[in-house]
Amino acid sequence: MTVRIDGTNTSAAPGITGADTDTGIKFGTNEVDIVTGGTDRVKVNSSGKIILPTGSPGIQFGTTDDPAASGGIDISSQTLHDYEEGDFTPVLQGEDTAGTYTPSSLTAKYVKIGVHVFVFLRMLNIAITSAGVGDITLTGLPFDSPGSMGQVGTVLLDNFNLDSDCKYVVCRMGSNNILQLQQVKDDLGDASLEVGAIDDGVSDMHISLNYIATT
Repeated sequence: MTVRIDGTNTSAAPGITGADTDTGIKFGTNEVDIVTGGTDRVKVNSSGKIILPTGSPGIQFGTTDDPAASGGIDISSQTLHDYEEGDFTPVLQGEDTAGTYTPSSLTAKYVKIGVHVFVFLRMLNIAITSAGVGDITLTGLPFDSPGSMGQVGTVLLDNFNLDSDCKYVVCRMGSNNILQLQQVKDDLGDASLEVGAIDDGVSDMHISLNYIATT
């Protein structure tokens, strides 16, 4: 082990190293970095937060007790490569003519764990400024989706004018990262819900969806 006392304390030459002089521990102002191959890999900051740098391959939950299963190499199926949470701004519009639809209250939150995106949104008292035409679409989702997987989520609607034979409504991830609403019917094919079903100023929409992101 080498402990440097000559002032050298960089990513290329960390303050504490073993035989490999560009791999070790680097000390900063109220922070510590773990360095391998001359690159900062993990940081512990002044608040105690552990930070993986942008571009990090993630955290691998490998079975190191079984070399045949992991062998100390990257296992993509056991690697957590991303986590993020926040708010997003969905836009409700018609598929053929967009129109302008504005809720009096909007809540739209997401959590991304790996490639799974969990979305919750609530639109209350949706006002129609200008009427659109065509199927209801929701854009502005936080991450792109392949769109071809037919991912479906739950929907609660208040004060919407549904078809008389509609049993319930689901949301479905379509192409181009667009969310659509589908009316499910007994012994019939489903039917898209159009913007004409919105009752001006009183319609409410609640959606919960888990979808797969492209990356």
